Amino acid sequence: MRSSADEGVAHSSGSNRNAAVVWLSGFAAGVATTALCMTVLWPNRHAVYTWVFACWRHRLAGFAVKDQEIILNRRGFTVCYSPDALGPCWASLFMSRWSVATRATSVRPLHFSPDRDVPAQVRINPSAFTTSGYDRGHLAPFAALRWNAVAAEQSFLMSNVTPQVPYVNRVIMRAVEHQLRRWARQHGKLAVCVGCSYHTKRGSPVKMACGTLVPSHFFVAATICRSPTHPMIGFWIPNVEPPSTRGQESAVRAVVDLEPYVVSIDKLERLSGQRFFCQLPLLYRVSWPLWRNPRCRPPDRSVFSLQETTLPAEVATAPPVGWVPSS
Repeated sequence: MRSSADEGVAHSSGSNRNAAVVWLSGFAAGVATTALCMTVLWPNRHAVYTWVFACWRHRLAGFAVKDQEIILNRRGFTVCYSPDALGPCWASLFMSRWSVATRATSVRPLHFSPDRDVPAQVRINPSAFTTSGYDRGHLAPFAALRWNAVAAEQSFLMSNVTPQVPYVNRVIMRAVEHQLRRWARQHGKLAVCVGCSYHTKRGSPVKMACGTLVPSHFFVAATICRSPTHPMIGFWIPNVEPPSTRGQESAVRAVVDLEPYVVSIDKLERLSGQRFFCQLPLLYRVSWPLWRNPRCRPPDRSVFSLQETTLPAEVATAPPVGWVPSS
């Protein structure tokens, strides 16, 4: 018969063997995982990041859908198309430090194209803007979507394009987009909504020959999602040439002062008739008392530092792609 001491030694040696097997298995799994990350995941990290970012529900930064409006969910943004206006109502997207820093495509697509997801009877072709005097202006900005080639190409669909006077498209909106990307790099995840308004004192909105309504104003609303105070800022931009540039469509200013266009979100809601960021998850919604509600307060300049924006040299000296000169 085996003594209890022998049984203890056998049990101890068996436990040691099991521990050694577990340790070696864990070590081998760690080596295999490291090799997988270094040879597969890390070289293709951009594709992984793209998949994660594309899964964000960009529509949450927009509004509820009205009758007959068409929601188009794209790779990195959502656009709402209006069959009545024959153009987009608004576009919403999230920006992050990664999305504004990544450049998956360095060559800007040069051709606008009709959106096949829009019914043919209310679909606009790029040629409709030719000799109209208006730029083909993006709502969801191309420069914020260069993290993925598909997203960049989708930003050139005509469902994301609205008539903008040349000065607004080439100078004001570019400066606003430049500020948004800067804030995303500084503060992280940024929810952005860009849209059109058709307020006019002269009755019906202006129509292009193709039937597309010309917005009287553009609005931009942004909020920092991961800040406990949810700071917000709004821009209200008239779609007109300033007196100093009327008749000089090719003039470009290198330095832009956006201060005259800045408004609180509360005022922007009154001007545009929209209610911003109500679709965001409860975690990101504003829940402060009224006297601390960022909707009703001027934008926090400690967060949204706004100075004269100097456009890059290539922007300040060259007309944008899609600019259609007046005839």
